[in-house]
Amino acid sequence: EEALAKAEDFLQAHGYSDMAPGYWTKEEGSLLISYHAAQEGVVCYPDLIKVRVGLASGRIVGFEARGYLMSHRTRELAEPIPVEEARSAVAPGLTVLGERLAIIPTEGKAEKLCWEFTCADGEGTHFVVYADAATGAETKLLLLLEDENGTLVY
Repeated sequence: EEALAKAEDFLQAHGYSDMAPGYWTKEEGSLLISYHAAQEGVVCYPDLIKVRVGLASGRIVGFEARGYLMSHRTRELAEPIPVEEARSAVAPGLTVLGERLAIIPTEGKAEKLCWEFTCADGEGTHFVVYADAATGAETKLLLLLEDENGTLVY
């Protein structure tokens, strides 16, 4: 929690406002935290910033904003299909734990507005399902590997 607070203070002090933390991993005595921008409540994953905080010192020891600098802009957001309609993209064996709109990167440096569904299977494994916000078709499925050192996304 202290490392997250240090990272958020750093972002604010350097003019990166409205950034929300995503996943984090603890490695080699530091915490690497991914942040993304949001627009009108829509998560903008291409606008990625990573901040590394030294756990012993509490100092910022790494900062990477290439995704943010290359992608951040005001986007025209299309009207999405209702979330209930998009939820049909979630496989029957998964339980939806959360849902929100997100812009995700696609092949060829394009972007797509999607409904993002955080889900769990019967064994407690977490997944993220992305459904195209225009058609409801599944666009991407990610596996979340979670342990005491954080979350890796596959």
